[in-house]
Amino acid sequence: MSTTNVELREFIVQCFSRDELFQFCFAYFRDFFEDHEGSTVGKRALAQGLVEYCERRQFMDNLRANLQRERPVPYADEFGRLVVAEVAPQPRNPRQVFLSHAHQDGEFARRLAQDLRDAGLVVWMTPDSIQPGEQWVSAIDRGLKESGLFVVVLSPDAVRSKWVRSETQWALQTEQRGEATLVPALFKPCDVAQLSALLSLIQYADFEQDYGQGLDSLCERLGVQTQAMRDRQAAKEAQRKAAAEAQRQRQEAEQSQRNAAAEAAARQHAEDERKRRLAEAAQGPAQAFDTKPVPGGPAKSVSQPALPETLGKPVVSRRAILLGLGTLAAGGLGVVWTANRLSPPSPTPTPDQVVIPTDSSAASGNEITLNLSDGVTMILLRVPAGDFLMGSDKAKDLNAQDDELPQHTVFLSEYYIGKHEVTNAQWAAYAEAKGLAFDKPSGKADHPVVNVSWADAVAFCAWLSQQSGQTARLPTEAQWEKAARGSDGRIYPWGNGFDSSKANSSEADKFDTTPIGSFSPQGDSPYGATDMAGNVWEWCADWYDASLYQNIGAGQVKDPTGPASGEYRVERGGSWNYDETGVRSADRDRDQPVVGGSIVGFRVVVVSPLP
Repeated sequence: MSTTNVELREFIVQCFSRDELFQFCFAYFRDFFEDHEGSTVGKRALAQGLVEYCERRQFMDNLRANLQRERPVPYADEFGRLVVAEVAPQPRNPRQVFLSHAHQDGEFARRLAQDLRDAGLVVWMTPDSIQPGEQWVSAIDRGLKESGLFVVVLSPDAVRSKWVRSETQWALQTEQRGEATLVPALFKPCDVAQLSALLSLIQYADFEQDYGQGLDSLCERLGVQTQAMRDRQAAKEAQRKAAAEAQRQRQEAEQSQRNAAAEAAARQHAEDERKRRLAEAAQGPAQAFDTKPVPGGPAKSVSQPALPETLGKPVVSRRAILLGLGTLAAGGLGVVWTANRLSPPSPTPTPDQVVIPTDSSAASGNEITLNLSDGVTMILLRVPAGDFLMGSDKAKDLNAQDDELPQHTVFLSEYYIGKHEVTNAQWAAYAEAKGLAFDKPSGKADHPVVNVSWADAVAFCAWLSQQSGQTARLPTEAQWEKAARGSDGRIYPWGNGFDSSKANSSEADKFDTTPIGSFSPQGDSPYGATDMAGNVWEWCADWYDASLYQNIGAGQVKDPTGPASGEYRVERGGSWNYDETGVRSADRDRDQPVVGGSIVGFRVVVVSPLP
């Protein structure tokens, strides 16, 4: 121990009683206090242990500043005046994580914190983020208010910790207000209900079996990537590029072979034509009689060339052959001859390429545009009145869930629905008009807005109604589903087979939201709406009822609006971190209306628009 540390220890012994020293540790060094709480160790041994703890954890500056704060005059007399910077609270940072953990899990928490920093996040955790001269409780309060993300490390020690419990309760309340995102991280098996029953409703990242998989899962929920995830994505991209390059080279080789064959065919054709003309010249001209009478005389014999052998057969120019339009040398495979012209063959669809008809209005051009502010607009598409199949049939969809059964016919009156999800740019126009704080994500103006609760979305619709003169609102569950799948009961907006190139689901490996329309037009719904499979979950107006469809009864259902009350509001469409099962048009999810998350957004509808 250095002389300075010895002097600090002696200062503590002289200026604090044993009880006062315990209170000092409770206020500033909570981990050390909890390790010695109830201990009978003497004051000198306790003071020495505190100094050694601070030296080992590199908290000596904190110790000096805290001693000066509690004993300012004796400290100045002994060591001189220490300049301590004032800790100023900062605005909430959407990329800062508050890492809540029991101090017994400190080693795991420090490893996790470093990995999250490597992924590009700021991490606030005790005791590392507590500043010199700052008390434990006020520091935690500051950290919670500054953080837009909250990760609680779950373990038996954590569920017994009153600090973890109070921090988690605070985070749950903050998330319900749409101000933060909470993600549990399971370190060791425990009863999470001891912290809060609401935690059991939140998907957690599981570190118990595999740390790497748990970290990947956590980062996906937080919207970032670890280096390992980036490496895997880079490897996938390299494989994709290599496969594309190999395919390009194969196509070039095949085209080269086709060109060579076409050249040979052209040469052979020219040689055959030359020989034919030589043979005709050797035989002399063929005789034929002109049917038109010659004035003043009998019918006249005239010289007329013989009909070419190619009459009625395909005649192909050499340029056409070189362009690959002819396959004479290959026996005409893949080409249909029609009266001296070439046309491509009609392909025979394979079973997984069966064309599903779209609604006739998809290409009708019926749409309206709402002005939100200067340069910011919103396009809504017409969905005509009529019947559609709602829900699922397990005989047709093996992934159908019980709350989607039975499939039934619903009649909806005409309405207009947002072509795209509401974007960050559109939300920013609303926030500016209402004087609300909104930190628009850099480079994501055309991405769907997230972290909005159901109540936030309803407030946006009310403002949009006032701004545009139309009656805008959230779609009912039935309106959303018809706009997503059309009238024929298809499983996805584009048909019955899943295709990862048509939706931002987990299979697309985007690991984040994508700009609206990124999968258009191939992933569009029959009415032209984009991103109705994947990207973000979308709020609907209805309360959620798992047995709603079973209780409908006989007869036609017209313009349903869902239950009159409930605990959860409906979400539809899946998001970028859900697989093909969760992005089906009939899949139903729900959440509390005051909760907003990083994978939840919305789109709007207008009924009976004013001219």
